[in-house]
Amino acid sequence: MINPYSIKLVTLPGPGYMAVELSSEELDPIKKEIKKISSNFNNFKKANHKLAGNIKKEYVLEDSRLHQEKFIVPLIDKYIDHFKYKQYNRELQKIFLKDTWVNFQKKHEFNPLHDHEGMFSYVIWINIPYTEISERKMMPEVPVGTLCSGFFAFHYVNALGEMECEGIPADKKFEGKMLLFPSKLHHIVYPFYSSDDYRISVSGNFYLTNKNASSK
Repeated sequence: MINPYSIKLVTLPGPGYMAVELSSEELDPIKKEIKKISSNFNNFKKANHKLAGNIKKEYVLEDSRLHQEKFIVPLIDKYIDHFKYKQYNRELQKIFLKDTWVNFQKKHEFNPLHDHEGMFSYVIWINIPYTEISERKMMPEVPVGTLCSGFFAFHYVNALGEMECEGIPADKKFEGKMLLFPSKLHHIVYPFYSSDDYRISVSGNFYLTNKNASSK
């Protein structure tokens, strides 16, 4: 008979994601720039040419870039320490936010399955004009547990080579929240159907550089 104390269960390693609820202090400068862009879309630089999104209105964020970098870099350090994600040398290198943008997503628009450039990426939900309930009402025939409408989801390969999905029902309750994850972690943004308002989100990519190099 096997001694139960001789059994050891081991979880194979793999990086996950970090979920953060942001404060008004962190969000307000971003919202201020977004409000300025939305007042006259024609006056601001579009980001569509370098993004995977099937979204008409995607714009570069400039005014709030350094602000975002300042409060997100310490979170990246926490992520690296927790997941033992040792991909850089703190003594010789630094992480910087190379680009950040805002998506004004309308219903039926979506982001296909994709990954990002850089080392770490993130998404911040600024405005979400629907709830999980309102989306379910649009799709009453879809069985409970299989509805993807309005979801954000990660897709990855497990230790057996099988595809896994981590679906996140990013509805109204996710406003002001951020997800931080490795840039090569594939993800998808499903369309929504129950509102004519914009779903507004902010994303960006962090890169590594030598400490004696310019990150501009």
